[in-house]
Amino acid sequence: MYLKNCPLTRGEAFDKCRRGTNRTLPVEVMEARADAVLDRVPITRVSEISRLIGSDLPVFAATTPLARDLTTHMGKGLTPQAARISAIMEGVERVSAERVHAPFRRCSRVELLRIGEHCADPERFDLPPDSRYRPDVSIAWVQAWEMIEGREIWIPADLCRSPPKEGLLTQVDTNGLASGATRGEAILHALLEVIERDAVSQHLFFDIYGGDDRDPPARRAIASQTLPPGCADYLGRLSEGGVSIALTEISTDIRVPVVECTIADAAYPSAAGVVCMTFGGWGCDPVMEHAVNRALTEAHQARIGTIQSARDSFNLIERRSPLRPAPDPGPDEQSFGRGPPVQPSDSIAEDVDAILRRLREVGVDQAIVADMTDPAIGLPVVRVRVPDLSVFVVDRARVGWRCMRHLV
Repeated sequence: MYLKNCPLTRGEAFDKCRRGTNRTLPVEVMEARADAVLDRVPITRVSEISRLIGSDLPVFAATTPLARDLTTHMGKGLTPQAARISAIMEGVERVSAERVHAPFRRCSRVELLRIGEHCADPERFDLPPDSRYRPDVSIAWVQAWEMIEGREIWIPADLCRSPPKEGLLTQVDTNGLASGATRGEAILHALLEVIERDAVSQHLFFDIYGGDDRDPPARRAIASQTLPPGCADYLGRLSEGGVSIALTEISTDIRVPVVECTIADAAYPSAAGVVCMTFGGWGCDPVMEHAVNRALTEAHQARIGTIQSARDSFNLIERRSPLRPAPDPGPDEQSFGRGPPVQPSDSIAEDVDAILRRLREVGVDQAIVADMTDPAIGLPVVRVRVPDLSVFVVDRARVGWRCMRHLV
């Protein structure tokens, strides 16, 4: 219902190309489309970097030297082809989001409300303390679509483009920025990322500021012996590299599965010699098995990317774990199958409907999508913003009530 009513997805197909994926096109077709736009992005190099440790689990990097933000983009997947496409598409979405291509206007929120326009409230997106936003100050607004209420809405351009230009945000924030074979597919990926980072934010916030007298967000260790064959195979292949791996379910009240993977490398080659280093990865998907695989591949990507030392955020990496180690499984916390039940579907529209219904159950009343597709590139890119969901993991100056509730 929600995706089918969205004007951005009009005329698109919603059927998945095969069971077990969130993709609408076969990988061969998507690779051909991605390769066709390399010069338009431009992407000057695509390389497999998993060879740095001799791993047969693919991680790729794509380089965009003219980008205004990050110039190196990572891609992971269960096959080399999928990982390569992932890296290219991350470059596409980052470059496409540098500017707004949808209709926009410049005015204040006070003026929009005065003339009866439906507009987002920027203060519901946990703005940083040094934000320049004021309701009576003129800024650029982008025309977007509010999926839950099913109507057009204006949202500040700085909440869509990356990097921001007008000071509404003061740090780069790519949360909810996603690409896909279709806009509907991109919307699904963006929604899952927003929910994942909301969960990770709450745990990270509590790890930093929580105390023994407070109840932490729920964490349920996943025993490796209970994993389904596909996840167990991937876990086993990762473990062959001499690392130890812990999987933890960190799903929130939204009840869409979110999984954390922590990889501990006891022989990490640092500048100070061999040290023990930990790497985190997270995954969110309506199907628990897919969330596990996403977490595993992301943690593996983080480890390879750190060794490559290509991404800006890794230049000053500290010797610490991003989250506390996974708890020891208890009698009621060790089974893989205990995640929030979501009925697998063959349609991305059904997945989006299920996700938005669960968001509404926890009081979310808006899910805003802006089209960030660059016509010169032509591959679909969207930005999804969900008011009130936490972004603390993106910017530690942005603390919202979903994090603070664990301390009160």
